[in-house]
Amino acid sequence: MKISNFLRLGLGLTVFAVFLSPSLALGYDPEVHAGLTREAIFFYNQFFKEQTIKSSELAPMVAGAREEDTLPRMLNHFYDPINDVGLHYAFKDWQSSKDWAGDSANQTALLYRPSGIFDRLADILGQSRAEDTDYTWNRAIKDYLAGEKERAFAGLGHILHLIEDLTVPAHTRNDPHPPFVGVDPDGGGEDTYERYTAKFKPDLINVLQPLRIGKKQPVILDSLDKYFDELASYTNTHFYSQDTIGLSYYKSPAPVEVIKRDGKPYQEGKDFDGVFPLALMRTDLFDKGVLDLKVSSDFVNGEYWGRLSQKAVQYGAGVIDLFFKEVAKRQSNSSGGGSAQALSSFQLEVEPGFGSGIVELKVEAPKAAVLSDVVSLESNDELEAQVASAQEAIDGLRMQIDEVESLRQVLGENVEGAQELSSNVDWVPSIQFGTIIMGGGGVSSAPAPVVEEGSEEEVSIVEENVDSGSPASPKTASRGGEAGMTEGEGGEVEESAEVDTDVEPEPVVDTQLPGTITTLSLSNVGTSTLTLVWMAVGDDDDLGRAAEYDIRFGLEEITDENWGDAQRVEDVPEPSASYVQEEFLVTGLEQDTEYYFAIKAVDEEGNAGNISNNTSWRTLFVPEKIVISEVFVDMVGADNMEFIELYNPNGEAVDLEKWSVQYASGSADEFSDIKKKNFEEGAVVEAKSFYLVGLKDYEGEADMTWSQSLNNSGGVLWLVASQEVLEVDYEALIVDRLDYGVGEGGLLDIDFAVELPRVGKSLERRALVSELCVDMDEEHEFFGNACDAGVKSDFVVREVPTPQGRVNFPEPREKPTSLVLVGNYRAEDGTIDLSWSESVDWRGETGVSYGLSEDGEELLQGEEREFNKKILEINRDYGFEVQSFDAEGLGSEVKAIVINVPSYLSSLRWYFDSASSTEEESVYRLEMAWEEYPFILAYRRHPALGKVEAWHVMVLTYNNEPVQIETMGEWFESYGWGAAINMVDPFWVIYPSCNSNKAKVSGVIFADTPEKCSYLMTPPQVQSLNKDYYGDGGVTLSISNKTFKEVFPGPDDYITVSYYAFDPGANFNSNQRLVAIDRHRYYLEVGE
Repeated sequence: MKISNFLRLGLGLTVFAVFLSPSLALGYDPEVHAGLTREAIFFYNQFFKEQTIKSSELAPMVAGAREEDTLPRMLNHFYDPINDVGLHYAFKDWQSSKDWAGDSANQTALLYRPSGIFDRLADILGQSRAEDTDYTWNRAIKDYLAGEKERAFAGLGHILHLIEDLTVPAHTRNDPHPPFVGVDPDGGGEDTYERYTAKFKPDLINVLQPLRIGKKQPVILDSLDKYFDELASYTNTHFYSQDTIGLSYYKSPAPVEVIKRDGKPYQEGKDFDGVFPLALMRTDLFDKGVLDLKVSSDFVNGEYWGRLSQKAVQYGAGVIDLFFKEVAKRQSNSSGGGSAQALSSFQLEVEPGFGSGIVELKVEAPKAAVLSDVVSLESNDELEAQVASAQEAIDGLRMQIDEVESLRQVLGENVEGAQELSSNVDWVPSIQFGTIIMGGGGVSSAPAPVVEEGSEEEVSIVEENVDSGSPASPKTASRGGEAGMTEGEGGEVEESAEVDTDVEPEPVVDTQLPGTITTLSLSNVGTSTLTLVWMAVGDDDDLGRAAEYDIRFGLEEITDENWGDAQRVEDVPEPSASYVQEEFLVTGLEQDTEYYFAIKAVDEEGNAGNISNNTSWRTLFVPEKIVISEVFVDMVGADNMEFIELYNPNGEAVDLEKWSVQYASGSADEFSDIKKKNFEEGAVVEAKSFYLVGLKDYEGEADMTWSQSLNNSGGVLWLVASQEVLEVDYEALIVDRLDYGVGEGGLLDIDFAVELPRVGKSLERRALVSELCVDMDEEHEFFGNACDAGVKSDFVVREVPTPQGRVNFPEPREKPTSLVLVGNYRAEDGTIDLSWSESVDWRGETGVSYGLSEDGEELLQGEEREFNKKILEINRDYGFEVQSFDAEGLGSEVKAIVINVPSYLSSLRWYFDSASSTEEESVYRLEMAWEEYPFILAYRRHPALGKVEAWHVMVLTYNNEPVQIETMGEWFESYGWGAAINMVDPFWVIYPSCNSNKAKVSGVIFADTPEKCSYLMTPPQVQSLNKDYYGDGGVTLSISNKTFKEVFPGPDDYITVSYYAFDPGANFNSNQRLVAIDRHRYYLEVGE
């Protein structure tokens, strides 16, 4: 390739690299991968004690998981199991991660090792080798078998990265999600799930806890492909990515139902662990239709992470187990074949002229040449046939080697790799009658015994002291009086003399002791565990391999005299070969205890070596975690309500009896300046509960009081698992610490000090929800105060201090039980009746209150369990919500009900009457129908008659809200056309009245009975609808064109209705009272 070609290729790749800039965040953040990989390793180690990942092996695995996210490797991290494809992006179909994990050819292509192109652009005659970018599954196994364990574990980390990316929904749904749009038509926007999870740094990721709580185990499958298929299918079919919602070729996930959280609707999904929020729904104003779905909600993404991170760790741990199983399988296959060697493939880089190229040669030994180190056959004939076959195979191998040697000579000694080739083919296999042994310098053969056909005795041939390039001298055994075979001069096989069978062989006694271990040390000391480290010794001093280890421990130095009294460690692994570093995790120790350890190596005859050096250390003391949850330092006025509040986030009660709370002001320099208060006898903080320390002149109810006041400018609080004043900042004794405010003293750590709030406000520790620190907003008010990331933001300002102690309820706790809400509408008096079932709190007690609201407006708060609402507006739905609350305000699930209040009329319409209209006059009609008459609700009964026999009025408004004047007055019934003088936008109608004249009013007056239509010329009878229409179930009226003010109506014009009822008084002409309104807009019906 010429320099110009190199430059063109380099320029093209540079442009491509710019296009795929590092800001293209595909998959989890590398630090998230680091944390998930670490969690998978820890999870694996919990279940597979016989082959654990050591601390020295963890680092390359985590590094490999980070490094897999380099460009453009990351574009092969997608696998859509539904369509069996990888990512389609940048106008290219990239390889699926399932295929990428096993494709060495693609991983080592020039695109993925750009340094192989650019390193030598200035010197095309240079012979630097291409960068090795093969981190496939098989390469990792091969590296492990070849002893390159650091690279093997790095490769395994690369594979775990791919597995973890299968828990990113966008990576299983072919969603490229670049953080910009317009570059690629197949792009989209930034993936909100990846953006959400980027905040999880390795030290903040704790997936093991929910896995342990859920009693979950690693997922065990028998092939890597199955891990890809199963995990990708789970993610694809249970979770959305934003840009793939609604795509027709993804039939899943399938929503279960709709739930509401903080008043927002969410689609709910379901997997084996139960239901979870699948997407936030955006609906129209009436919650009738779904406009779109979003997965950008932190609530949704938090639930996604809670499930998917656990899957990443479960499947990752299973892949680690599969890796070691594959290694063991290949080791077993290799040991069953023998030690004959085959030439590896290798590359020669040559330079004909100004070009360059690579010649790859692969020379492999045929299977027939791979013989056992020990040959045991039933007959001489069979042995001869085996040897002949092997000789033929090796002759063929020699021919291949000759070809390689010829090529080496043609290429010349100046070609890089030629010398390496020469060293690789120096050995020339040969075969002789006997045991075939392949060595670095040639083939050694040893005489093989001949067993007479039909012999029942087994002849064993044991290899011993094989010297490279010289014949071996195996120990042989044969039956007495029979001939063996020995090698004569020139390699010919001769008969040996008879063996004297009268001589009894002397038994061999192994008296050589195993070596003495002098390198025993400790590391990774915890509260109940530590790791022992030592260098292996042999079974004969430093030669060979010991049979077992005997590890002892105790509370004093271990010597030969007390060895038998020391406790023996169980389940110790088998020894490695001498000079190999051993590591063993000891568990089940007591915290804050000094232990001594010693070890002996034991051989297969039971000989124990001398006692090792002693090593000792005290296990850590880490008390149960109790946190300082709220501090009120500076109240308004007298300091009589300041306090220190503690919270127990554990699942069990913690005894405080031997603890103390200690304090120093911000100006204190020495530990001698510390003030302390010991907890009293019997002091206990219950699980998930609080303990309150009242300060100085505290007037509230506290679990313990302390005359100390806290400095209003700054100070340090310690919760100490001891009642001794701190002399040093000993973390093993300090349960919790809070630095606040400012100060010049040396004890206050100003870098970690929380800023003090204004006077009258307190500092409160945040809640911990799904491993995330959250503010105590309305949703998380009762989740406790377990956030403990060790940073300033662990605390927030509490506007109203809320001291809690042992008398308060635990947090979090069960909500009050759910309610059953029922309701109905009573048409006879226009009332909605609501009632609900009784609820109990987390203790099963009924001391709860109830809250009822309508459209967010509170209607009731108290102990009542029923409510009646008088209805004014008809022809609409009413929505109600009810919730129960325990004594401290924790609410139950909200129960809702919708009740429909119908119109008084069964139909109401108005239209243009074309049949009755003329060129001179347009005619419009108003048509109404009812089920029963009278259909308008009565206001009240007549005080004298004791019954309702009066009038009702239906008032019509044109293009405006319905009239809501409480009392219409006598003027409406009396004056006909003038009745609407005081009305805005009246709707005039004409109809036959009781006296057979035409009434002209802005509405309709209805007499309840025919008797009320018998009077003549007396209001309101004179304006009432004629009694002949009462039983018809409806009436059609004419509309006066006066309504339209010379602008005739169109389809956008409407009417609304108000309903009034007679309010009987001293005379029949008393007021009409408002009983209902109907805001529904009845539009003009336009014919075709």
